[in-house]
Amino acid sequence: MTVPKSFADQDLLSTGEVAAIMKVHRGTVWHWIRVGLLKAEKVTARYSGVSKRSLSDFKKLYGQASPKASAAAVSPKKGKASDKGKRRRAK
Repeated sequence: MTVPKSFADQDLLSTGEVAAIMKVHRGTVWHWIRVGLLKAEKVTARYSGVSKRSLSDFKKLYGQASPKASAAAVSPKKGKASDKGKRRRAK
């Protein structure tokens, strides 16, 4: 995938580069951005970049490990799977 030249001009990392550094899937990086764990800057309508400082702050907060527990705390909670589709019966 080719990233815009403006990434280099603004000294930003692509989500793919962040994923390689953190040893996770690129979709995981997008999740971290979406839930607010990792800050990203919009470069174009199609691309977002992560500053090296944002990544450094993220690593200080969470280390090299994936922030699964924190992501679960930030993500919206859904009902239990066992509760789905159940109706209450009138007695």
